[in-house]
Amino acid sequence: MKKLLLVLMAILLTGFVAGCGGGGGGSAFDELNAVTLQSIEVTPVGPSLAKGLTQQFTAMGIYSDSTKRDLTTQVDWSSSNEDVATISASGGLATGVGDGSSTIMATITTDDGTFSGTSNLTVTSAVITEINIDQQEISICTGISQQFTVTGIFSDNTTQDLTTQVIWGSLDTGTATITGGGLAYGVKAGSAIITATITTADGTFSDTSTLTVTSATLQTIEVTADYLNIAIGVKDQLYATGYDSDGYSYDLTAQVAWTSSNTGVATISIDGYGDEWAYGVSAGNSLITATLGSVSGSMTLYVTTATLSYIDVTPAAASIAKGTTQQFTATGYDSDANSYDLTAQVTWSSSNTGVATISNTAPNNGLATSLTAGSSTITATLGSLSDTAALTVKNITLNSITVTPAGPSSAVGWPLQFTATGNFSDSTTQDLTKQVTWLSSVSSVAHISNNYATKGLATPTHTGTTTIYATFVFGGVSVIGQTTLTVSTASLSSISVSCSPNPVDVGGTSKCTATGNFSGGFTQDITNYVNTTWTSSNNGVATVVNVPKKNKGRAKGISSGSVTITANDRKGKISGTTTLAVN
Repeated sequence: MKKLLLVLMAILLTGFVAGCGGGGGGSAFDELNAVTLQSIEVTPVGPSLAKGLTQQFTAMGIYSDSTKRDLTTQVDWSSSNEDVATISASGGLATGVGDGSSTIMATITTDDGTFSGTSNLTVTSAVITEINIDQQEISICTGISQQFTVTGIFSDNTTQDLTTQVIWGSLDTGTATITGGGLAYGVKAGSAIITATITTADGTFSDTSTLTVTSATLQTIEVTADYLNIAIGVKDQLYATGYDSDGYSYDLTAQVAWTSSNTGVATISIDGYGDEWAYGVSAGNSLITATLGSVSGSMTLYVTTATLSYIDVTPAAASIAKGTTQQFTATGYDSDANSYDLTAQVTWSSSNTGVATISNTAPNNGLATSLTAGSSTITATLGSLSDTAALTVKNITLNSITVTPAGPSSAVGWPLQFTATGNFSDSTTQDLTKQVTWLSSVSSVAHISNNYATKGLATPTHTGTTTIYATFVFGGVSVIGQTTLTVSTASLSSISVSCSPNPVDVGGTSKCTATGNFSGGFTQDITNYVNTTWTSSNNGVATVVNVPKKNKGRAKGISSGSVTITANDRKGKISGTTTLAVN
């Protein structure tokens, strides 16, 4: 299955550059090197929308050099049934008008021909039962921002992101302001109640969250990347972590301004999900800098003379139930035997889109959605390199959902991640955490997130007991799993830190875990907790990740030696340490 193909770097190189910027139509390079549009992918695939609300669609252009460009504002949008849904001709925003289904189409005509992509939109009479602000009990320093999102829970057990449809407000604009898109800004020290409100024909729905702004100020910015050295033609994800005057950390990746000192070596681009990427153009080095106000940080990115040799798609074979999803990953290997995660860079395709589609749009790159029973070959392509995987979709029944941890205890202000596992009629299981609708029976005790990035993350806000529900609509039937969460005023007593493997090889990674030991006699994983800050005593020996969305707590061996890895809790100012050896 594996194909070791030579990369035609001279052609690919400029083609990749042309595609990294996103947006934009053809270029002089397109004309000279015959980079042509091959297809259009419309996402989301098969969404359900309540009547009277809106759904944003995206059109992604797939090009002959394996690049992808957001064409949402360049295509012509249409709805096959305007009695069901209308759509703005130039923006891709659909509005549910009446019950039924409509085919949403994006069309563009270029010198290469006319291309179109479709998605089926179902409009229902479901009504909002509640809305939840996904971020709760947030603390930031003055001068930085915090993105809030809102998820609507509907009577048919579905959810929808309502972030751009609610009215946002701050009850203390002197402490924090907030935009119409939910982006709050810390003005001065204090506490502000953030509100989100939406009014429909069925009533007015609202939710609140507390945003605490500390008197601390941003002091430094640390710039990191997935890889310090990359081959020509590889995209490297960038991160900016800010540290305030109290020593606490924040993910500032989407807030900083990014620059490359040598765009002939590396360029920088942003994808539709707000992630930042550096792209290796030619061999050499470039200083990558992130700036917010008067504070900046930088790192040197090295682009080697190595070239990509082959791609490996995992899992090589997968079997899932109809109506569920499967995440595929593409790993690239270069001529120096280095490996790279190319999941967001390759072009994904399905040989049988009637059985399963697969996404090329962030944050769901490589996510296959099954439609009917059957089989499909999933392909990842980058230039002349490709690999395949076999996907089988089964017509089986979802018997039950198991929610874990079972019957946990937590403390006010300490988020707890829940997982939903589907148990099917053929005795197989699937992780459904990202697909179920999460609900807390007593939201005043704990909120639970349905935002894709943090799905299943419960934030306790008051003492008491609440039932956590995970609901999946399978074959028109709602299957529900549940567990009970007890919230107390217990305090963090100590933190236990461990890393595995330990020792770790130079260039290898070690997963470090922080376990909080609470006065109530229970423990909780706080590795990815927003108030947990990770540090290494010597970044020249090993670094450790502080970005929640990218393996927070993951250590990487840089050179031989030993370091102290520390996990610090910003609330109780308690820390735990372990020694990590690098061979």
